[in-house]
Amino acid sequence: HGTGRVIYTIMVVVVTLASALVIIVGADAILNKQALGGFLGAVGEAQASQAQASDSQYARPLTTPKDAMDGVLAMLQLLLGVVSALVIAIGVMMIFFVGKSQRDQMETLDNERKEMQAARKEERDQLFKTQELISSTQEKVIQAQVRNAILTETNIDDFRDRAELVTSLGTEMEKIINSNQDRLSQFYSIDKELAERRADDFLIREAMNYELMQHHTTADSYSRVNHDNLSIEQGSDSEEDIVSKNRIKIQSLLYTERSAKRRSITGITAFNAAQEAARLNLEKLAHKFAAYAVILDPTSVHQVRLLRSEHLRGDRFEPVTDKDAQTGETLIELKSANPENSPEIARRLRDEAFQKAMDGLRDVPLFNCHLVYAETWNIAINAERLPDLIAALDRSILIASQEGRYISSYAHVIAAQAISAVGDQDWMDGATHHLATAMSKLQTESRRATWFFHSLNESQKLANQLGIEVAGEADDNSGQDATS
Repeated sequence: HGTGRVIYTIMVVVVTLASALVIIVGADAILNKQALGGFLGAVGEAQASQAQASDSQYARPLTTPKDAMDGVLAMLQLLLGVVSALVIAIGVMMIFFVGKSQRDQMETLDNERKEMQAARKEERDQLFKTQELISSTQEKVIQAQVRNAILTETNIDDFRDRAELVTSLGTEMEKIINSNQDRLSQFYSIDKELAERRADDFLIREAMNYELMQHHTTADSYSRVNHDNLSIEQGSDSEEDIVSKNRIKIQSLLYTERSAKRRSITGITAFNAAQEAARLNLEKLAHKFAAYAVILDPTSVHQVRLLRSEHLRGDRFEPVTDKDAQTGETLIELKSANPENSPEIARRLRDEAFQKAMDGLRDVPLFNCHLVYAETWNIAINAERLPDLIAALDRSILIASQEGRYISSYAHVIAAQAISAVGDQDWMDGATHHLATAMSKLQTESRRATWFFHSLNESQKLANQLGIEVAGEADDNSGQDATS
């Protein structure tokens, strides 16, 4: 504020001095008005007598040099007066606007100062209230402690002694901890090394609990499905044997997953691991192994097995590469397309997986074709869409016939099973037709074909269940017992 006032005072003094200068110059100009008139008259006489001066070489000027000089000075003084008046006018305008701006700034600064003072006052009041609240709370705590001491028949001296005892014990504990820093550091390093195993152990415990519950509900017996999900082996182990075997299986699966990330296993190993994880009801782990199987070896069997996991879980894994922080190796990580388990996303992914599985039936390779048909059957059963499976099988059989491609007998076995499971009108004719076609093809198919005995056993089992006789069964000239 002081600097603004000084500037304002200086500007007022300057304007005052300029005004005085203008007054002086103006008065002087008035006094010299006659000299100015003499100068102008002299100039006129000089022009009028120019002709006369040319007639005589002895002509003399009508005005003296002194009069001319006085006229010039008078003109300069008049011009100076005009310029000074303009300067004063400009100065007055600047003083007005600058003074107004200074006043506005001073008012703004004054308002800000008042607001800051009010805020500081409010902070001080709040601080005082907080201090009073803390003081009152401390008093209440002390009163409560004293009251509790009285209620428990403990006097203040005993209470103080106990407090001192606790303090001394804390000091001793601190000394012990400081003296065992090396041991603590070693413990922390061991705990860090076991951090990765803790997640695995948790998964193992959860799986063990589930398996134990399943064991109690199956009357001390369990079933193990082979990797093709077709044959069943019966066993009767004790509860301890089941837990021990499954623990070993889960540990092996977890280490296999780490190897799959590093591409250290084959696609077949990953496929078998997916089947084993599914038998242990570890569906997410089975889904991961199915994804690794396709990444490592994208066969038709591996692809349809992955579609089964995608349809079952309503999720899809996308492979992404990452670097191991310790070894620098390139790892294959799997990114979920439905991490939040959204019902809408799950429904869309299931529909896409089902459609891909049905479309895949149009061109199924003969080698291990029974695995492709079996996994497609599992997807249709889980989706409760067997009519769509029947339509896809009929379409694939028709396309293969038109293109001259061979369709295995197992395709007709699956079609017969699906038709009999739906049980709609004329189901018997459809099931009998496909069973007869399957048995007819078995007459010419090689017994070393991967699907032969699966097709033979399933067709005979279905015929027995339905109570029908199918013409064209394999005869004894085939060289091997049909039930082997």
